[in-house]
Amino acid sequence: MIRQYDALASEDGTPLEMRYWELLHPVPPRHFCMAIFSYTLTAEQAKLPDAGEVRSQIGAEIECARFAPELAAVLAKAAV
Repeated sequence: MIRQYDALASEDGTPLEMRYWELLHPVPPRHFCMAIFSYTLTAEQAKLPDAGEVRSQIGAEIECARFAPELAAVLAKAAV
């Protein structure tokens, strides 16, 4: 499961636009693995014609991301 959201912030007076992706993988019976990815642009950079395309490409790559099955197996054993 992937959750995507945007946030606005500023650093030293410079407006920023941030996009986050949260990748979740269930580890039954009560746990999950989570990876958080982010991409930040200044508000000026975000206005550039290719900014949306870059965000889309990053999102497409993140959609292909998978947690290693071995990690889930180790976590499932530890959760018992």
